[in-house]
Amino acid sequence: MIQSFESMEYTEGERIMDDLVDAFIQIDTTHSGMFHLAGDNEHLQNQILLFDQIIGELKPFTLNKDDTLSFQIYIKDELSVLFIQWKNEVQAYLLPYLLH
Repeated sequence: MIQSFESMEYTEGERIMDDLVDAFIQIDTTHSGMFHLAGDNEHLQNQILLFDQIIGELKPFTLNKDDTLSFQIYIKDELSVLFIQWKNEVQAYLLPYLLH
């Protein structure tokens, strides 16, 4: 997504925002099942719940889709970093469940 910003036309900004929100909604949809399957693993449950904070970070941009430049900067500098950190933490805790 970050690389696509370099060749993105202004009119594509809204489509990219919609795709990002749709992807995050799909991730969030799986979390109730994952949370339940985590059982007594409180740390994993907390990591799953941290995704809600990432979704909350998107809220200002869903309200104002016209500010494409600010959205691009935010994705590059902040959201991608938050998402990668969250993803790495969750993957580290899910790995034992996937291997056994």
